[in-house]
Amino acid sequence: MKKTLQPYIDEYLRAALDRDQGRAKTVVVRMIAEGSDLATVFDVLAAAQHRVGDLWEKGVASVSDEHFVTDTTLSCVSFASERLAKFRRTARGLAILFTAEGEYHVVALKMLSELLRDQGWDVEFLGPNPSSKYVLERARARGRVDMICVSATMPSSLPNLVETLRKIRAEPFFANTKVVAGGLVFRSNRARGLLRGGADGVALADSVSEGQAPALKFTASLGRNEPPYGADTGRGHRLAERQLHRKSQ
Repeated sequence: MKKTLQPYIDEYLRAALDRDQGRAKTVVVRMIAEGSDLATVFDVLAAAQHRVGDLWEKGVASVSDEHFVTDTTLSCVSFASERLAKFRRTARGLAILFTAEGEYHVVALKMLSELLRDQGWDVEFLGPNPSSKYVLERARARGRVDMICVSATMPSSLPNLVETLRKIRAEPFFANTKVVAGGLVFRSNRARGLLRGGADGVALADSVSEGQAPALKFTASLGRNEPPYGADTGRGHRLAERQLHRKSQ
């Protein structure tokens, strides 16, 4: 972690542990005013989130403390994303994000969803604990999915993650869909190995990492080449001509 960010991390965490969400958000407001980008703001929020987890493991912070800090962080993620939103005329494609079934740790995935929007992706965030059935239904309803991002923190969620990815890989609908898997569970070589390939030799994920940086590097290399939204491709003129023709009849 950059030393220059440490004062922000300390101040944010003190405010959140004091149950003062307004004071915590003030840290984010100040960072934005001083020129921090979204990734830097998220670095501070993520570091504070990890710190409160460590405090909980040591018995210094309670479950209630951890939940309040998480709620505060999710609020600040949304706030910073709205304040720093970029207008983009093109989209790299559609990305659907969700946690493994049975997994409720969602802060890092929510940050990733906003950073993907910052990269220019159209994002559908399904949140924590969706069933594989729901994921497949939502994907088909969108008509085309360029990327799926799924996360897991707890080892107990890993079997469900693997099963969902097997279902995705088995569907012709997802033949051209890239799959990104991430989360703390992938600290384990065993966990990473489960996604490298099944009996048919097909990897369940195109990118597997514990942290966001490798995932964002991978996603930055992807995307459709389409005309800008609102660009005149000729379709608008053809529709207008047909409407005028109908009115003249």
